[in-house]
Amino acid sequence: MNRRLQRRPLAICVLALSLTSCVSSGTGLKVQIRLRPDANDNSPVPLSLLLVYDQTVLEQLLAVGASQWFVGREQFLRDHAADVHEEFYELVPDQSLPEFRRYVPAHTAGGLVFVGYSAEGEHRYRFDPSRALQLEVRANHLCLTQPELQGDCHEP
Repeated sequence: MNRRLQRRPLAICVLALSLTSCVSSGTGLKVQIRLRPDANDNSPVPLSLLLVYDQTVLEQLLAVGASQWFVGREQFLRDHAADVHEEFYELVPDQSLPEFRRYVPAHTAGGLVFVGYSAEGEHRYRFDPSRALQLEVRANHLCLTQPELQGDCHEP
């Protein structure tokens, strides 16, 4: 009986360590978003930042432009609630958001940003969710930078 009581704390420690390792099997995405004063020709702009967990869903989204995304966004998110996490913002020119972090599960297939510019274009941008992300909304395109991968702005 006494031995069982001595083993119990050890078993609890092993269980706690195994649960901790399961929880920490992802990364943190650090995001900075700022808008230039002339962003979207001085008009408010919607921005949708997506973490996509399923490769098939990611491929579907890579075929969609921003205007199509924003029209069907709510239904798509309902249909794929387990496959996609969205951070949605309605932003105004010259606005900056405080830097924030989001948990990225290890099984994440990729990241996308859709920007609802009034100018024509796809305005869909892919990023590596395991790397820090800087977004600068410009007059008619997004400057997406991932400093750990490249030092310069990636423009379309």
